Amino acid sequence: MMDFLTKASAPMRVGAMLVVIGVLGAALTASHATSWWLFTYGLDALALLAGALLLRGNLATARLVRAVMALGLGAMGVALIGLAVVRPVNLTLTEIRLYPASFLWPAIVVAVSVCALAWIVWELGREPVQTAIYNAGLRRWDSATPAKAGAAVMFVLVALAWAMLHGNSASVAVSLAQQQLGFGYRYALTWISSASLGGRKAIDGVVTAWNDHEVKKVLLHWEQR
Repeated sequence: MMDFLTKASAPMRVGAMLVVIGVLGAALTASHATSWWLFTYGLDALALLAGALLLRGNLATARLVRAVMALGLGAMGVALIGLAVVRPVNLTLTEIRLYPASFLWPAIVVAVSVCALAWIVWELGREPVQTAIYNAGLRRWDSATPAKAGAAVMFVLVALAWAMLHGNSASVAVSLAQQQLGFGYRYALTWISSASLGGRKAIDGVVTAWNDHEVKKVLLHWEQR
């Protein structure tokens, strides 16, 4: 395997990685079936298809894969920054301190994902690959453009999330949670959804309450006219 990775071209190396990701992803989806199974199977199938085409040296696929990965890298970078904006940093640090094991797996997944995206963008952006794309009569794509697009889309989503979790509904939710638990905690609205019900607005939310010793979730439901 190491000999293949050393001697193979960049598209083939990336293709091999995508095939492995597709196979592992399909296996994990099959063993942990969720409501997202159709979506995740679709991603796994796309990874396998792109990997197979790259293994055959398809330069159009190499160009497209690099753009998609750059878009994902830009979006993920803004999402990680946005997490500190939408969610109180003190809450995150407290959860890490009290429940470090629950953050280990997500942290590993995020770190591996960022490294994989960056590696694919770099590999397919190497000069021999870009020269081959140009010589094949294909237009070169600058990876900065999809990266900026991904960052812009995620910025909008982060802004919308912040507005939902820090508006008037957040004040109502925190007040209701304080009535249940008292003033020995810090509070933050961490999830909210609403629906129209008989001319009224039904709201469901989750307020996270925390102090130096524990973290609690308060499930709430209220209605507004």
